[in-house]
Amino acid sequence: MTAVIASYTTATTGGTASGDLTFTKPTGLGSGDLIVLLGASERNDTNVWEALTTEPDDYTQNADSNNPADIQCSVYYKECDGSENWPLTVEHSSGSDFAVGWALRITGHGGVDAVAAWSRAFNPPITLAAATTTVDDCLAIYFCGFDGGDASTFTIESGTGWSIEDDLQDPVSNAGGVTAQFGTKTVTSAGSTGTIELDTSPNDGMQGIILAIAPAAAPSANGKILMENGATDVALTPQMWNGSSWVTLKAEIQDGAGWKTTDA
Repeated sequence: MTAVIASYTTATTGGTASGDLTFTKPTGLGSGDLIVLLGASERNDTNVWEALTTEPDDYTQNADSNNPADIQCSVYYKECDGSENWPLTVEHSSGSDFAVGWALRITGHGGVDAVAAWSRAFNPPITLAAATTTVDDCLAIYFCGFDGGDASTFTIESGTGWSIEDDLQDPVSNAGGVTAQFGTKTVTSAGSTGTIELDTSPNDGMQGIILAIAPAAAPSANGKILMENGATDVALTPQMWNGSSWVTLKAEIQDGAGWKTTDA
């Protein structure tokens, strides 16, 4: 069963070109959930997003620095263990840019399965390169940024199965700001996620990436209950793993006198 974005929070620089983003904790986040941070900044030189490699943060980062298309994005991810710092401030070394981003809580996951190469465009549209998954039923996420807060909402021009999840701008309608969007699709069979072409206006630089999240592995063990003749009572709650949680089932058991059905 495909992983799910169960909740997310947003972060912006609030109309002040500080370069830093402060993420708040997504609702319901707990140990075992996957945290994915997405950040976009209107910047074009060698300044890069902070690498969150010091415990307890210890995120894996995938960033595209020194981007001539005048937009810098970064992706971070880790499995939650409960020790994370919240609120979490992620710094941009320029310290004087507008930025927007999301903190995603993903449940029913088996970790990050694939990450595509970063894609760039000096003017829209932009086509994001596909990621190649190794397992079935992955959750694919695209993330794209635009150099300016005056962009119209990104539209999907080509690429099947993709859905837009959210858009952010800061400052809104300001050509000196930044715009970003993320969206998802389910990739039922291992292989290519497929590309996605995004368009907007006016003309300015764009940058984006696709990553794929594997589903949780189903438990490999099965079990049996053997009841001796004459046994009449047993505490039994039959359950099945559906890929993200245990589901209680009905079951029939034979107690020596006949079949009896347990309640779901």
